[in-house]
Amino acid sequence: MKRIIGILAVSALTSLSSLSADVTTDVRTTTLIGRANKMLKDNNFKPAVSTLSVVLEESPENVRALRLRGNAHFAMENFSEALNDFSKIVQLQPKNARAYFERGVVHFAMGNDDLAGDDVEKAYVLNPEIEQILASKPGLGQKIRNLRLKSETSKAQVRHKSGLIDFKFGGLITK
Repeated sequence: MKRIIGILAVSALTSLSSLSADVTTDVRTTTLIGRANKMLKDNNFKPAVSTLSVVLEESPENVRALRLRGNAHFAMENFSEALNDFSKIVQLQPKNARAYFERGVVHFAMGNDDLAGDDVEKAYVLNPEIEQILASKPGLGQKIRNLRLKSETSKAQVRHKSGLIDFKFGGLITK
């Protein structure tokens, strides 16, 4: 009986210590992301990237860290690194409209108008309220709107979960 109680006690302590380690890791991650966010607001992009890279070494699927690091890379005009971070978010969360939009902005900055149009259109399909993000970025917003208009008149189709959106014929073609 004492042996069973001892085994249960050890098991409970092991569970509590692993839970404690998870909580400590979460607190550390949250603290590092908070510091990096402050660095970004203060335009200290390189230290922010370093801090976020530490977070991503420990938690490579942390979408918030990926988004912040992508934004830092974008601000430093390291477009290929920004593209990698936003593409990773799209891979992890294929219905994340903001990730498509941000990746589209990176493509646009790189001069890849077709890819930018595809991503921005995908963002609109996933979340039509993405227009609010454009409103907060007047210069970029107008460029993206022009690009979207161009894609509507020149591209034939954009993929959608229910089929294809065909701009030339003005509608959704279901599967």
